[in-house]
Amino acid sequence: MAPPASTARARARKSTGTVLDDSGSDDDLQAYSLRLQEASAARARLKKAREERDKKCKALLSAYQGALSSIQDRIKKSVSKYHDLHSVVHTSRLLRLKKAVEARDQKLTAIAKKMADVQRIMSNHSVQLSALYEGRRKDLAAMLLQPKPKKHGEDGAADAAGLTQSSGQEDAQGSAVAKKASSKPAAAVVKVGIKDKWRAANALC
Repeated sequence: MAPPASTARARARKSTGTVLDDSGSDDDLQAYSLRLQEASAARARLKKAREERDKKCKALLSAYQGALSSIQDRIKKSVSKYHDLHSVVHTSRLLRLKKAVEARDQKLTAIAKKMADVQRIMSNHSVQLSALYEGRRKDLAAMLLQPKPKKHGEDGAADAAGLTQSSGQEDAQGSAVAKKASSKPAAAVVKVGIKDKWRAANALC
């Protein structure tokens, strides 16, 4: 710190050995020293203010960077959670769709199996009916083609003619009765076969 003005003037007098006329210079020196002191104080205050400002700026910058990093972290976490949730929802939907498709395939397989069983049963019944019909037809043909026994003895031409006429009528009546009798069992067998088919189909379904 600079010495006071009076000390400086005393030293100047001692060194020169002369007495200076400092009636007006003391005020100037005091004013100058005051201005210097005020300037130094102002510089000190300015320096302190700058330091405080720098500290505040650094603190604000660090706070801003911390807040920005925390916000970025939160945004990243939110985005990752959203993607995870979206993937989980999509996966669950795909699993439900897969289960539905598998259930549908199982139902279709069961229906196809039942249809195959029904077709097999129907084909077996048709074969049985065809065989039964052929057997009945052959039996009826054999019955119709079988010759009738002739009576022994001759009672005359009239009796022979009457017998021939009566035998022809009996043959016609017998063939008609045989046709009716054969048609009734065949129809009954067909009806029974159809009922059995429907029962088997209902049991499979």
